[in-house]
Amino acid sequence: MRKVVLGKSGLEVSAVGFGAIPIQRVSHDDAVAALQRAFELGVNFVDTADSYSDSQRKIGQAIKGRRDEFVLASKGGAGSKQGMIDQIDNSLVEMGVDYIDLYQFHNIGYAEKWEQITAPGGA
Repeated sequence: MRKVVLGKSGLEVSAVGFGAIPIQRVSHDDAVAALQRAFELGVNFVDTADSYSDSQRKIGQAIKGRRDEFVLASKGGAGSKQGMIDQIDNSLVEMGVDYIDLYQFHNIGYAEKWEQITAPGGA
């Protein structure tokens, strides 16, 4: 699979990534099998979020022992610094990893939420 550099991050990712929201709707075994098949096809970029129910645990199982082969992206929607720290910590535990390569704000649908996040003490 062709690789591209993700923006200015320097991270080299597969041109096609694996968006993990759908795997919350299938069994653990089916989700892990889908992820492993994507990996066999050259996918190395996986995107998830703390709000995608058990998708992070399924990802963790699929990449167990192979963390350095993948670029993991996750997202959180907490409005406070501590809330965001808690969401990141939870994602690390759920996936069984020591780091997440890319962490993004999630579901910022209105100006007040953006102001909360960017205010002093915000996320």
